[in-house]
Amino acid sequence: MQALNEILGRQADHPSLWGLFLTFRNVKDEWEQNALDTFLKNLQGNLDQHPKVRDTFAAKYNVPTVPALADEKVESAITQSVVKWLVDRAHSQNIELVRIQSYRYVRYSKPNYVITKLIMQFRRGQISRHAIPTKETPRQSWMDDDLVKCIVQNKHSDVQDILLGSPDDALARLEKEIEELVTSVDETSRVAL
Repeated sequence: MQALNEILGRQADHPSLWGLFLTFRNVKDEWEQNALDTFLKNLQGNLDQHPKVRDTFAAKYNVPTVPALADEKVESAITQSVVKWLVDRAHSQNIELVRIQSYRYVRYSKPNYVITKLIMQFRRGQISRHAIPTKETPRQSWMDDDLVKCIVQNKHSDVQDILLGSPDDALARLEKEIEELVTSVDETSRVAL
């Protein structure tokens, strides 16, 4: 988490749109329990403080609280809490969330587990001239919008469903491309031909 915080700090002065691509194993038992509890409580705190965020969360997940979501769909609760944490860290650097896409797929091994991929776009947030800055940046309206956006846009789409729901020719093209890539690698040296 410190590395992600450092990345956001280094990108804070970036003059235009930039992206963050994050992949992680979404396995509850692999989290240090105090860290996971902190992430989930942080997300619940947002629901408690911001009625629009609470209502958006309840409409999307059909549960009123983060613990209820964690009981029903722990992977969704983990993903949403990670996204929320990233948005909080971005806000601490005056960085605005532009867009988020999230995907999941099952890694079939023993035991099976879920991989989550987050694709997030950010830009430097505009600070209102109507608020007097103090030690910290005053809360900006786009920050509240980001809290709703990070719930609405976090689809956590299943990659397998996307591929199987694609037209047959799209899946066939993808399989052909994979086959061509595999055959273009020399088996002994593992170098592309």
